[in-house]
Amino acid sequence: GATAVRAFALLSAATVAAVHVLVVPAAADYDLAPVAARLSAWEREGRALAHLGNYHGQYGYVARLEHPIAIVTPDGAPGWAHDNPGGRLIVYYRDLPEDVTAALFVQPFRGRTLVVWDAAAIAATPELATFR
Repeated sequence: GATAVRAFALLSAATVAAVHVLVVPAAADYDLAPVAARLSAWEREGRALAHLGNYHGQYGYVARLEHPIAIVTPDGAPGWAHDNPGGRLIVYYRDLPEDVTAALFVQPFRGRTLVVWDAAAIAATPELATFR
């Protein structure tokens, strides 16, 4: 009767609370909106965009990009940076470089840290464009 209904109501409320405490913070690791907004603005400014390593098109739609993002390798990143002054390079790290304060954008993403560097930073410090 009424006891079962109350128990079910309490269980439902506890489940919703648990989802908000456990799942919602983890979902932020998958939120592309912050970086997409920046990428979109940079593209509108005419800046070249590149991604270090495998790129699966995850930004194109969300950022409403009009041009494809270039894919570069660690060896090719310094040349890309030299050829695209003012460009932006997206890099994922498991272990962050010592000084990420110079990065233009930093956010957690899928258990890693997504960092966007200015091409000048990559040209000056090519080891930033490595898989860590």
